[in-house]
Amino acid sequence: MLLALLASQSSFGVLAVDQSFPSMESENALKRPKVLSLCELVSQPAQHHRRKVRIEGIYRVAGQSALYDLNCSEDKNWMAVEFARSVRGSKRELDKLAKRDRRAKVIFEGTFFGPEPFHIDPKLPAPIKEKLQGASRHYGHLDAFETMIRVTVVRHVEEVPTRVPW
Repeated sequence: MLLALLASQSSFGVLAVDQSFPSMESENALKRPKVLSLCELVSQPAQHHRRKVRIEGIYRVAGQSALYDLNCSEDKNWMAVEFARSVRGSKRELDKLAKRDRRAKVIFEGTFFGPEPFHIDPKLPAPIKEKLQGASRHYGHLDAFETMIRVTVVRHVEEVPTRVPW
């Protein structure tokens, strides 16, 4: 155990500080995931599947809640968004902005879900099982998305400039 001894000129003597444990601030920084772009996440979904992530993008509400990033390739620039039962952070602010503008620039924290093998019911007829072989699970309305985030914390919310395309 490393002890830093600081001599004090007061009558209280020497102060011993245990430096073998990280400070609360550095410990929290270690637990916090790095902010990833949607492009980074969808380019390596297996690496992040079912892991806690922090992601930046544009949240859009138009029938289906989704996150998008215009910097990603067109076929990989959308992700389904689902909110956990209890969401911390700026959820009220997000709801107000989404109601007014139907979109917001956000940083979400939550669990990322990528493509995973589709569970095939063994009771299905053989021809259907064959067609489902190799299929992966999808998310969102009508299974329209290959990836999803289940949001537990809304870290940041800001208005999207009108010049940013939908």
